[in-house]
Formats: sequence, structure tokens, C-alpha cells
Amino acid sequence: MAETREILEELYQRIDEEHQKLLVDQLGHPDASLRAKALSSLCPYLSENQLWDLSEDPSHVVRRRLVACTYNRRLDTLLEKLARDPHPSVRTQAARRCEDPDLLRELAEDRSPRVRRATLLRVVTLDFDLGMKVVTELSKDPSFIVRTLAFELKKALSGAVFDSQLLPVSVLRRLTTVESRLFDQLSDLNSRLRAVTRCDEFGKVLSKIRPEKLRVHEIDELSKVLLRLLPTCKELIAEIPWLGELSKKCSGDALKRLLKVFHRLDADATLFLPHLFSENEEVQAVALEALGKRGDRNALAAAEKIVKENRGSDRIIRASLKVLKRFKVVDDFLAKRYTQIVLEKQFSRSTRKLAITLLKNGRVREATEDLLPLVSDPLEPPSIRKAVVRAIATLNPDLLFEV
Repeated sequence: MAETREILEELYQRIDEEHQKLLVDQLGHPDASLRAKALSSLCPYLSENQLWDLSEDPSHVVRRRLVACTYNRRLDTLLEKLARDPHPSVRTQAARRCEDPDLLRELAEDRSPRVRRATLLRVVTLDFDLGMKVVTELSKDPSFIVRTLAFELKKALSGAVFDSQLLPVSVLRRLTTVESRLFDQLSDLNSRLRAVTRCDEFGKVLSKIRPEKLRVHEIDELSKVLLRLLPTCKELIAEIPWLGELSKKCSGDALKRLLKVFHRLDADATLFLPHLFSENEEVQAVALEALGKRGDRNALAAAEKIVKENRGSDRIIRASLKVLKRFKVVDDFLAKRYTQIVLEKQFSRSTRKLAITLLKNGRVREATEDLLPLVSDPLEPPSIRKAVVRAIATLNPDLLFEV
């Protein structure tokens, strides 16, 4: 047995080394997302010099992924360099990981509101005194979002009544460990909900909930539990009489998750209609997808408008494409927009592949010549190239002989 174990351990080591070598080769891949994924897997095995080399990667996607690796390896000097990266998303990620008070003060004065916001949320959960100084300074910030957040955090840290809807749930939880009177505004509902694993346990918690007293962060926690328990407790959840009323009391992530619960419960379309044109695109996307699956033509009209006017984030464009795919809508103008979406690399792969599917299902043969260059483009992800090849093979197979 000992000899067999030694052979197996040697074999595992050999496979691991081979795997590592393959991943190291991917660090030179032209696709930045693949380089970032390889970095995540290789983080414990790369030398400090290799990590410093990666901090010069031309893509901010890789440099942003490097921040977590740097933090886990406790490479403070490298983290300090990344905190001064030219791209705001890298500095934002560094702010979320930073523990150096001096560097946090520097990041609190960053030119990007995103970085200042991330710094604000980080500093208040690390040090009470430093947090109070930073929130006081940023409560006069030129950015409305940063200024409003700082103002509410200042009230929370000083023990005044604050608007919990404006503070992320994760920060609310961590704030309970700082020296403040925040405890007065938080119930023990969150901790009770997190312990729920079975329907009978959930039923006991439900019987003690007073829906009129629920705050936004508690509705968000409740929605997470509902989503987790839906596969096994769907009947119990569907019978909660006050669930529909909660959507009037929340916004943002809490509302998005609650709408997902309604969607999976096959709730009536009227619950989603008020949110079809929400200013929060995550909420709007859930409402679009839910109404689209219910065959509601309000979703179709909204989706056509969004795609034709080319407005909104990748998330809302993708939700709109899902609706258009369900209704099988392709006209000349939409066909041109679908083609543009495929060609625009700032969209995610899933969004671009949806647009390819719509072109293929709509038999838009004239789009194939525009898409043909993607087949041989080494910078395109393999999944996009494959999807384009399948579409051309369906619509205009003769073109493939030109590649």
C-alpha cells in the first residue's frame, strides 16, 4: 500500500506540474480574459518577479485580477503599485483590498469617483477613527454618489438614524463590529435566516417575521434564502401572503433578488410591469426577462426600443436580446443592430452569441460577409469564432471556403 501511495503521489505531482505548465503558457494568450483566468489558478505558484511582470500586462482585466493574488500573497509593495494603476477598475479593486491607512487616505482623494467610493466602503469597516475622518472629508465630495454615501455612513458611525437602503448589505453587517450604536438599527433576523437550511426551520422563522418591520437589508437577506430554498420549499414560499408587498419597500439588489423569486414562482406579470423601465438596469433586466418568458408584449416593445436605440449596459442589451429571441423578431433594422452587437467586442460573449443566434434564426444571410473576418481573428474568443462558423455554415456555407 505504501508503494502504491508513493506511485500515486508521484503521478499526481506529474499531472499537476503538467497542468501548471499549460496554464503558464496561457499567460501569453492574446485573450485577456484567458490570461486572467490562468493567473487566478497559478497565483500560489508564480514567483514574485513573475507577478511584478504581470503588473505591466497591457490589459486592465489581468491587472485587476492580479490585485486579489497580490493581496493573498501579502505583497504590499506590489499592491501599492496596483493602487496607482492608470485604469480606475484596477485602483478600485486595490481599494477594496487595501489595509494600509496612508494608502487608503491617498485613494480617498483619487480622481475617479468609483475608487473614492470603494475606499470609503473599505475604510469604515477597518478603522473607526480613520473611517470617521474619511467620511467627513468625502461628505463634501463633488460626486453626488460618493457624497451621499459618505453622509449616510457618517450618520451610521455616529449613531444617528440613517437610510439603510443606501448602504451595501455586506458593509451593514461589518459595521456592527465597529464602535457605534448601529446595533440599535439591526435585528437578529439576518443571522437567523443564514442558519436556515430546511423547510421546517424556515417555517418557524417565517412565523416570527413582521413584514411591516422589515428593512431593505433584511428583505435582501430574505430573498437570498428564498432563492436557495425554492427548489425544495416552493409551495411554502408561494403561500407567503405578504411577499408581493415587499417589492414596494425595497430597491437595488434587494429588489432584483425579490423579482427573481417572483419569476421562479411563476408570479403574475403585473408584479414586473412597474419595473420594466426602472432606472436600475439590473432590476429592469430581471423584469424584461420575466415578462418576456410570460409572452407579455410590453417586454417586446421595451426590448425593441432598447436594442434599436442602442442604449444601456451589456446586461440590459442581453436581457432585451433574450426577449427578442423568444418572440423571434428580426427586421432589417434589427438585423443590422444584431450584426453590430456581434462585431462590438465590448459586449460580453454571451450577449454576442445571442445576437449571432438571432441572425441565424432569422435567416439573415447578408450578415455573413460582415461576420466572416471574425472566423480568422486570433483576438476573438474561440466560442465566438465557433458560433460565427456555425451561423455562416447555416446561412451561407460557400463563404467558409474563402477563409
